[in-house]
Amino acid sequence: MGQFINLTIGNETTRAWLSLPSRPNGRGIVLGMSVWGQNADLCSWADFMADLGYAVIAPNLFWRNAPDHAVDYDFSRLEDVGAIMNQQNDEQGVEDLACAAAALKDLAGCDRLGLAGWCYGGRIACLSALNDLFCAVVAFYPTILETRLDIVDHLKAPLSIHLPEIERFATRDDAIERIVAAFADRADVETFVYEGATHGFGFSPPHPNHHPAAARLSNTRAALFFDRHLNGGRR
Repeated sequence: MGQFINLTIGNETTRAWLSLPSRPNGRGIVLGMSVWGQNADLCSWADFMADLGYAVIAPNLFWRNAPDHAVDYDFSRLEDVGAIMNQQNDEQGVEDLACAAAALKDLAGCDRLGLAGWCYGGRIACLSALNDLFCAVVAFYPTILETRLDIVDHLKAPLSIHLPEIERFATRDDAIERIVAAFADRADVETFVYEGATHGFGFSPPHPNHHPAAARLSNTRAALFFDRHLNGGRR
């Protein structure tokens, strides 16, 4: 269903995965990739949301250092993809998602946009909820979000956060508890902790942390969240 296209960011060009629906609902979703890049799993998720009527775009957030970044969960390369991520900064990621949002509006004529992100892209998605580009934001296991809880009082978009019970990519042992507590008083934020799941639970096999029940439930909740905030619960 989808295909790679060229996406202009500033004076540079990178690639983005674009999935257009056969029966559009007039809404769009931007995807913030994980450290594994524009792999088959990310493109499949884009196509899944296109099946629900959304136009979807997934830019390469690592284009400055890895122009064609796509790794299908080869953990022998984990150190390499981590090094690429560490060359990025959060502000660049937010800028790239904003450029992708503008492009999606032009390409598909969307009047309301959502944003979903995983891992690194999940953290960038949460930071993007500080602007008014997106009407709904979903973050799956956002990496080290506990270091950016300064955003809590400044959100401009409803936020749905999906967290593992066990988070190995955190700066402190109580990271999950701190994240949940920080957002507890925000009526426009929902947080879910998936029992027995660890970081990457929503990634498909061969990812070793795939958790079938948590993956299905979180994807269902994300789809319902977008439906509620982008479509008003009407399809």
